[in-house]
Amino acid sequence: MQNARWVDAHCNIQPSYSKNNVVYFDESAKNYTTFDGNNEFRYFDIRSIAYQTGNIAKVVHDSATVHVFLIPDISRRYTQYLTQQDINGRYFISNDLYSNYNTESEYYYVHFSLKSDPIAEGAVYLIGNFTNYQISPKYKMQYNYENGQFELTLLLKQGYYNYAYALVPNQTNNLKISYFEGNHSETENEYQGLIYYKEESDRYFRLLHVFTISK
Repeated sequence: MQNARWVDAHCNIQPSYSKNNVVYFDESAKNYTTFDGNNEFRYFDIRSIAYQTGNIAKVVHDSATVHVFLIPDISRRYTQYLTQQDINGRYFISNDLYSNYNTESEYYYVHFSLKSDPIAEGAVYLIGNFTNYQISPKYKMQYNYENGQFELTLLLKQGYYNYAYALVPNQTNNLKISYFEGNHSETENEYQGLIYYKEESDRYFRLLHVFTISK
């Protein structure tokens, strides 16, 4: 799978051959397939709101809550690839004031927006490890005709987040990430592999090995 994304993991890939107790996988493997490169992830940083870090447009305080508005995003579908360091869709909880991040970090309402015309061919979702790449109403963006953009607000804990946008075409559960993010062979991604084994007499598969590579 790509970037720990189970929703579109490629399964049941059979070894090409084995030799001296080593199994080999190459392009001749049964069910062999490839992933789109897509693009480096977008990011936002809410470890501190004392100052506006990259991608934050404004911070609004009311009596009980804090609202963080991100700079409106645009589609990168037809833009040139730009090298940008990311953490491959992950996130981490942290803040700049306290060392015990898990118990002393605050929650903020984070407002996402994606400039776009209305889209009839599918629904737009916010994705990343913090959404677990779920095709869920919680992460489905709604179109604001007055502002000409898709919008979504989530309550999130202080930290550093990678995210992206994806189109889910009508009548499918497929994440089409390249629709908004573009598709580039230069993109650096992580790939996780899980190797299972089952004897003919076994009633279940055994997990033999898990590995991660960057490419």
